[in-house]
Amino acid sequence: MLSDSGEQARGVVPGLVRPSSQIIEWRFKTYPLALIAVLVLATMFIIKTEDVQVGGDFPAFYGAGHMVWSGDMDALYEPDRQIEAQSDLPISTEPGGLYFAYPPIVATLFAPLGALPFIDAYALYTLILVAATAFAVRIGWAKRPNVSGRTSLVLLLVLAFAPVFRAIIGSQTTTLYVLLFALLTRELERQDQSELSLAALLTLSLFKPQLGLPLIGLVVIHDVRRNWRPATMAAAAFYLLNTLVAGFGWFGVWISALADYNSLPGVQDSPLSISWVGALTSAVDWPGAEALGFGLAAVTVVILMLVWRPETPVPVRDRMSLTMPGILLLSPHTVFYEAGLILFTLLNARSGRRATLLVLFVVAAVSWVEPVGIRPLVHPNFWLILAAFVYALVTLVQRRRS
Repeated sequence: MLSDSGEQARGVVPGLVRPSSQIIEWRFKTYPLALIAVLVLATMFIIKTEDVQVGGDFPAFYGAGHMVWSGDMDALYEPDRQIEAQSDLPISTEPGGLYFAYPPIVATLFAPLGALPFIDAYALYTLILVAATAFAVRIGWAKRPNVSGRTSLVLLLVLAFAPVFRAIIGSQTTTLYVLLFALLTRELERQDQSELSLAALLTLSLFKPQLGLPLIGLVVIHDVRRNWRPATMAAAAFYLLNTLVAGFGWFGVWISALADYNSLPGVQDSPLSISWVGALTSAVDWPGAEALGFGLAAVTVVILMLVWRPETPVPVRDRMSLTMPGILLLSPHTVFYEAGLILFTLLNARSGRRATLLVLFVVAAVSWVEPVGIRPLVHPNFWLILAAFVYALVTLVQRRRS
């Protein structure tokens, strides 16, 4: 047995027993999950017991779902009917409501929530988004060396990332797409890739076309002979699903609704925008800002196409690390909460476990700069996305050279 002086020399405090590695691992798994559970339960309690004013996109989703549930699909894109469907809801947006511009099939998916009382539907949808985030982390990264054994802590830091947190509270679809693209990455990595599974995932990606269309194009470029059929099946399924719920004339009506939405003030040049076009036009009072934004978006498209070529020896996961911030930059309409997709860049990094946790912690802290009132020229999330894109691109170039 060591003497007290011997124990002190080894950094051991006399009388104290160092926890075993099993206990330490149990704490890393349990404590973050317990904190998440407490926060979720507290949120549900506040939603159900307080006079909550719901913001974000949920009023638009709920109103559209309620219209479908009530048999008003034919009037789905009529602004007056959308305003009427949201008129009695306890929402925190300005008078007039929020415009629903998603494809008709999305409104149909929200119809069951539209049949519930508004607050109950909001609480349920919030739980769905939290669960989607948890499944995305588990499916996409739980077995990665930089995440394995710390999945619960990574999930806590992911939920603390402002774009993810605000997307969940604001009922955005960001975390659903994090889950979808995690599943898509896993499917593309499989040697025995299933055409039906890939087609189903690509179909779901089209529910938000500004994300789905570029990704489908890149997947086809990656392996034309193997992926053109799933891509064609996805396009056909997307059209047929919408035709089934909204009739044969749905496409023209929806395109017209998109044009009306994009013409609204603050959509393309919103200070909340984080794409090339949106950030430049909102930050710079210069006639050429929009043209410059589209030029940079075109350069981004070329870079992504080169990276996804079959001749480029890059793993799918590394391609996705570059593609997620790239797609956000090139889309004319990308809002701050969609920065949650750079989780692919952060969690796919081939760094050690401690380095990954440190980066997640720092990025989560920095992401709260804008909510507390600091706004450097453009929305801070634009800089996060740009940094993620540049980091992923530099990493790919270095690995290819080595």
